[in-house]
Amino acid sequence: MRRHNINRLAFGLFVLLVVINFTFAERINIRLLKGSGGKGLPAEGAVLHLTKVSYADLNRIGNTIDWSSARQIELIQDFLVEHFDLQDVEDLFSISLKWDGTKSKLRDRIVDPRRGVLFPIELDIIHVGPNSYEIQIIIAQAGEQLESGQTISRNDLKRLLRGSRSPNQHKIIINDKLTIEKSELSISVVTSGESTYFLALRVDPDSVPEKQSIAAKPKKEFIPISSVLPAYPLELRQKGVRGEVGLKIEVDKGGSVRHVLVTKQLHPYLDNAAVQAVRQWRYEPFLVKGRKVPVSMEFTIRFDPGEWPDDEYKENARATPYPAELARILELGGNYCDLLTNAVLDFTCIETIKETHYYVQPKLFTQVVAIAKGGGKLHYGDKIISYDPRRTERNTYVCDYMLTRTKTKPVEQRLILTKKGRSTNASGPFLKEDRYIAIAPLFASIRVLGKNRQDLFNYHLVGKKKINGIKTSVIEALPKSGNVDGVEYGKLWIDPKDGRILRSEIRGVPLKGFADVLEESTELNVKADFVAIHEYEVEKNNVLFPSRSKINVTYPQRWARYPTRRSPKIKAVISYDQYKFFSVSTSVNIKK
Repeated sequence: MRRHNINRLAFGLFVLLVVINFTFAERINIRLLKGSGGKGLPAEGAVLHLTKVSYADLNRIGNTIDWSSARQIELIQDFLVEHFDLQDVEDLFSISLKWDGTKSKLRDRIVDPRRGVLFPIELDIIHVGPNSYEIQIIIAQAGEQLESGQTISRNDLKRLLRGSRSPNQHKIIINDKLTIEKSELSISVVTSGESTYFLALRVDPDSVPEKQSIAAKPKKEFIPISSVLPAYPLELRQKGVRGEVGLKIEVDKGGSVRHVLVTKQLHPYLDNAAVQAVRQWRYEPFLVKGRKVPVSMEFTIRFDPGEWPDDEYKENARATPYPAELARILELGGNYCDLLTNAVLDFTCIETIKETHYYVQPKLFTQVVAIAKGGGKLHYGDKIISYDPRRTERNTYVCDYMLTRTKTKPVEQRLILTKKGRSTNASGPFLKEDRYIAIAPLFASIRVLGKNRQDLFNYHLVGKKKINGIKTSVIEALPKSGNVDGVEYGKLWIDPKDGRILRSEIRGVPLKGFADVLEESTELNVKADFVAIHEYEVEKNNVLFPSRSKINVTYPQRWARYPTRRSPKIKAVISYDQYKFFSVSTSVNIKK
């Protein structure tokens, strides 16, 4: 009996030590990017360190954005392009390593089968102060980069993994030693041949579990302790789209929602919105005889315009006015959007569409997360993304694009001239894809900056940027509700002299044209990242018309080791030239 009690005491001390180590653990967040072109880069073999002391922008990027978010990648890429005038920046990989302070060295490796390379990583970490660390980091590369469109074979991948254990087969691309403060973003710049590598590093405290009280009996009511409402776009409300979305959810021992299954469909956008919202809910752990257990439950979310809170669409005045310069630019931008809204248009141009659609094959990975006393098992299934490269679809269209608008909605037509380089009949066919109508680059900025929309967003003046020789003001637009009719984020490059928009970036899946993306991301239980960037260079009667659009749709990979890796779904580049204008008249003059 005494030996049994001693063992129990020793086990209790072990658990206590584990909890203490977990509480003080750190996350070493690493991201490697590769750039081409540029100015002001270090010489071969030298290392340039970028810190918040010399670059104030790094402080905002490093401290306010979650490391695992796609927004973090974009901010770092924008920062590097702007400060080094790079032609392109490619995100190679991101990894988060846990360090408990007991070991000085950490080792890992990143396998990228899509590029056919492997990156061995080695860190030597010393805690030199309460919030200060000295880190020696070495990143190597094994394997040769594949050409675009190629995929690595299974045998080549096996040989690559075996060769990763031989250091003589590695090419060292980063060997750097630096001192860094906790939660501070640091970027090291290294030039190797024609390429430049950017190592972004940040040390964050590891998550500490909240203390939970243990009850003797399970709670009768199992309701979320924190929840968010799904997006319910005004356009769908006005059309009377209403009904119920049935859901089945799996909640883990900690109260986090692990998986959501749609059991009753309503509308692709609302089905997806319900899943994205419920994935953010948290519950108090469900207790059985004082022990936390995972649970499964079913319920419905009802979408009804008459019952849904409409605070997000009410015109709420700001508590404090915008700064004078920002308010002036918003006024000019609103006037320009009014001009676009009221313009009488009749024109044609040559539209070239180059698009790639990747065929996704969801694979179900199932594991047992609990075994009931009576012998039953609760399974948790997680669908991971897999591709069938044989079904990747690449299309190239050259169209005679026509747009006409008087006092009604715009009427668009796309007469296909060539498809995949082959000429078509002169009288047809027409390209009737809803996705191209939904993109609507000429009117994209109205969704974010129109005067009747400005009360739905919060705006920030984030910098200045030269575009085509014009110094523009860069405005960020964040929906007050998190989502306004499909818009989750907007960025506009505006001429501060007259309010004309030279470039726009809109994030968020449109309500129309991309039902396949919504349905697929709902099934995969992931949030699709939809980015549309439009450039405007053709001018007629004070209106700027689009010259190029870029559409990028990606899914996050649900791999625990690589939380920031994203898989492509759609890539499209659309160019517009050879404009012919028959009528471009406006009823609103731009103030200059």
